[in-house]
Amino acid sequence: MTKLGLAFVVVIAFVIVLLITFSIKGPIFEPPYLGFLLQSIFVLGSSIAIALVSARAYLNSGSLNVLLLGSAILISGLASTTAGWAVALSANESATIGNIGVFVSSFTILVSAIFTLSGIGSNGSGNRKSTLITTYIISLLVILTVALLADFDLTPIFATQIGPTLITL
Repeated sequence: MTKLGLAFVVVIAFVIVLLITFSIKGPIFEPPYLGFLLQSIFVLGSSIAIALVSARAYLNSGSLNVLLLGSAILISGLASTTAGWAVALSANESATIGNIGVFVSSFTILVSAIFTLSGIGSNGSGNRKSTLITTYIISLLVILTVALLADFDLTPIFATQIGPTLITL
């Protein structure tokens, strides 16, 4: 097991021990930062861990599919975490960031599948590191852009005070 895998197992075990230790019957105190902390550890932490493993696999093999799948997981984790943090701002911002993030992540997985189907599978031995860094920076910038657009109300309305937006034909 790698150091990253071992660290992830230790974090999960620590959280399980905390949950067992504090699972008392009666009133439960959930501090405001608990959601932020759990979202950061489990959603963002696991997606970053998977993205790091995918990055290492891409650097070793040059497989574009692995790179795109790692990027899709990173986008999904960043979008979910950002959407979870944005719940305090508004339901629409949270839904917008989450929905668009899932769409972009799904599209990235689709591109990976198309690459596999068409036989485009590997990048040459040159510039793998710069391709990796560029891909992951673009993944981060996509979520940052979506979050900023949602914050300035420049995106479609996904949720209102009375519920989700109805689709009419």
